[in-house]
Amino acid sequence: MAQRLLAAMAFSLCSILAQAAAATGYPLLVATKGGATAYFLPTVHQSNAAMAARLAETLRCLPEIGVIATEVDFEEAKRAFVLNYSKAENATLKQQFPADLVAPLDDLSVKVMPTAFPIKGASGANSAGIHPAHYLYYLRGRVMYHITRSRGVNLGGPAFEALLHDHARSRQLREEGLEGVRANPAAFFALTPEDVRAEANYLLRMEKDRRQADAAFTAYTGFYSLFEEGDWRKADIQALNDTMRATQSPSHVASVVVKRTQDMMDRFDALPKTAPVLVAIGMGHFGKRDGVEAELAARGYTLSERSAGCVR
Repeated sequence: MAQRLLAAMAFSLCSILAQAAAATGYPLLVATKGGATAYFLPTVHQSNAAMAARLAETLRCLPEIGVIATEVDFEEAKRAFVLNYSKAENATLKQQFPADLVAPLDDLSVKVMPTAFPIKGASGANSAGIHPAHYLYYLRGRVMYHITRSRGVNLGGPAFEALLHDHARSRQLREEGLEGVRANPAAFFALTPEDVRAEANYLLRMEKDRRQADAAFTAYTGFYSLFEEGDWRKADIQALNDTMRATQSPSHVASVVVKRTQDMMDRFDALPKTAPVLVAIGMGHFGKRDGVEAELAARGYTLSERSAGCVR
């Protein structure tokens, strides 16, 4: 009888601990200025069940939140598929993949891109008039997904932005996008044909060079693990970003990462803040040297941290 009682107590304790772990929210970067408060959450764009549970708990612990801000307005992004904008702008620029890269990129695209994706490889991008740098942005994401999945990491859940959008609707919160749906593809138009070739060759090498793929996997899953485990403070995000940026051209980093961070923080600073704001931005935009933290400090915000979870 005593053994059964002890076993039941042990099982109950394990269940409580498991529920507590599952119910732990995310720690947040807190920015305050002039009586206004914002909570910043560095994210990855994919999700799984653990991430969804942590997000739900984070929002439960922040009943004062009145606005959820993400990189791009979710509904606007659905209405205006950004590749259409890329096509319209590239009608003037007339950038295309060089002939020697088309066949190998087509082969790579067949392996990693979803069959439903409307642009079929580099040849499809050329035919549709899509700017090659913008197609490579999508291709890089799928190559990374392919590499992580082949090593046992599945990021097959809904987009994290979709989870935030659902929470905003259910709680009737205002949503804000920190960049227009056109700003993301526009950042790629600053990339030169040399940048495009370097990025294409990097992705093609990653398919064949296991050491390079392993290095990319380590860098990418550094972000993923931090976010899945629930505490992005456990590592130096700036250092993780520097590792990832080492695989990208300087102009890519300057235009697609650093300038977009600055522009989004300009937009955030201009938002009306009659209620606290939850700001969810990709981890690639964070860092004390040239990321969100540096940009907020430069705009006069006082920064602190808020621990995960709350008292029920």
